[in-house]
Amino acid sequence: MLRYLSYALGVCAVAALGMFAWIVYQRVEQDRASAWRRFVESDTAIPVRHPQPLSAEEVRWAAAAWQYFERNTSPRTGLPASVAGDRMVHVEDIGSYLLASVAAHRLGIIEIGAFNERMSRLFDTLSRLPLFDDALPNHTYDLQKLGMIGRDGEVDVVGAGWSAVAISRMLLAFKIICWEYPYFTPQVRDIVSRWQLHLLVEGGQMQGAHLSRTGRVVLHREGRLGYEEYAARVMALYNLETHRSGEGRSHIQLTHIDGVELAIDTRPSFPIEGLSLVTSDPYIAHGLELGWSRETLPMAYQVFRVQRQRFASIGEPTAAGTGYLEAPAGRVHCALIIDNRSWRCVNDDGAPRHDASFFSAGAAIGWAALFETDYAEVLRTEAVRALDPRKGWRTGYYLRDSAPVESYTAHTNALILTAIHYVQRGPLLNLLGEVPTDYLSERRETPFE
Repeated sequence: MLRYLSYALGVCAVAALGMFAWIVYQRVEQDRASAWRRFVESDTAIPVRHPQPLSAEEVRWAAAAWQYFERNTSPRTGLPASVAGDRMVHVEDIGSYLLASVAAHRLGIIEIGAFNERMSRLFDTLSRLPLFDDALPNHTYDLQKLGMIGRDGEVDVVGAGWSAVAISRMLLAFKIICWEYPYFTPQVRDIVSRWQLHLLVEGGQMQGAHLSRTGRVVLHREGRLGYEEYAARVMALYNLETHRSGEGRSHIQLTHIDGVELAIDTRPSFPIEGLSLVTSDPYIAHGLELGWSRETLPMAYQVFRVQRQRFASIGEPTAAGTGYLEAPAGRVHCALIIDNRSWRCVNDDGAPRHDASFFSAGAAIGWAALFETDYAEVLRTEAVRALDPRKGWRTGYYLRDSAPVESYTAHTNALILTAIHYVQRGPLLNLLGEVPTDYLSERRETPFE
């Protein structure tokens, strides 16, 4: 009898403990949801910049940014080099080039004939591009040979994998181009028809693919806060279900840096799935290219405010972003916070780069285009130090000694072109925007003519 009574008491204790845990969990989730609503629905005035005529200086900036693509696009394949003088192009930079080309045409930097010639050559190349696992574009390609770049950095018939976030940039550009230049729609359809788009998502979340050390294709979850929201919104344009990537409240936590509240991703960093960092680039791209949503606007503004507050506190102009440094450093991410550590720089595999903290010219011009504040002028003044009217814009300058980062990239110059476009016309995806312009006309009044 005592044995049964003891057993019953044990069951009750376990049940009570489970109920207590459930109540605590529910309370935590309610508190999290309440905090998130307060964060998103704050009545803080956000000084969003609205379209306005370009200054003579902004005209020169955009023209200089386009010089990068004039000098670094292969005349044979139509592909841009990710870094000036390099032989490789990353998939996200193909998307950046497409978006930059649309911006350049809308702004009147290039005529419709030159635009059509560039797009035709590029689309012909994309229609022949080898695909990783015969499914989706590989991470990186050789600019001239059109071969996939493998894990060892050399041309490889197997490739290395694909990224849903990187591919989303091309998909966004395709949507804009098919809308405004419908005669390219058949070519774009032929390109995308080769891609197995359904593999980009699984269970409402984005996924990528990589090649294991044993040569096996492995699918994995992909994306972290900021990048997820951008890519998920693009995927929705293709009727791909990404609700779990687009919402993601369960892994968002609110924290403070220098007294400013900030949304961070609680998931740890992994080189393959993504780095859990807060940096400028995904939020700037969201605003410049897609336009804000109810949630991304306050998230982005707080990222901007933290950098403005740092300048107010220590007097150091701050524009934290992603950029390519001189070889062999490669791509470096300078972040407000990464894995709960503030003001850090890391490379793609998450290794710290204490010597590589830099002021990002692209992030600076992007923030200045998006928000109308006194700090915007500080950012613009600092960013101009990276300008070369003949070559384009450098990545920026090092904070340790103010020396320029002697690297010119598609990423930085596309970002600046889309930022200048935003100043005059608003987001790239604002297809029926406030500025009534015939984008297809051969001649029109622009500051560039």
